Amino acid sequence: MRSSKKSNLRQQTDSELLDLAYELREAILAYQEADALAAQDQNPVDGELLLQKAKYDFIYRQIRIRKVKSQRISPDMFQ
Repeated sequence: MRSSKKSNLRQQTDSELLDLAYELREAILAYQEADALAAQDQNPVDGELLLQKAKYDFIYRQIRIRKVKSQRISPDMFQ
């Protein structure tokens, strides 16, 4: 019974990590698209975009440490 609970908890946590990575990816893509459409008078180094990319990178590394397989995320998405 105990291993079943651990297995379910691990699957739930893995699923939440994948969902978070997907949401961060979509937010970064939307931000980049909006930034491309905006006037280019802004500062070239955007702190918000860098923060989002750092969050994605951290979540991606956690997913790989847990050895979760997914087709929705990629390591080189934002190089």
